Amino acid sequence: MTINEAIQKRIARLHLPMWANPQAYILLHLVGNDSCGPWAKLFDRPFQEETPEQFLCIGDNRDDFVPYDGPLDRDDTGKEGEM
Repeated sequence: MTINEAIQKRIARLHLPMWANPQAYILLHLVGNDSCGPWAKLFDRPFQEETPEQFLCIGDNRDDFVPYDGPLDRDDTGKEGEM
């Protein structure tokens, strides 16, 4: 699934199966019914010692994301995904 497909389905947390950590995921900043803020957060413990990384997600057209439904990171408040 692409980020745009996830936005249309209102899926805020995504994972790439190629990542070494099966509990790594990105959190999209869903806005309204059909859009996403330009930044996403990457949660990848224990590799991130302090805070999640933010990255620009606009224009990412990979189609191999899958919904993430594993345990949430301690810094994931869920608010960003429910805007």
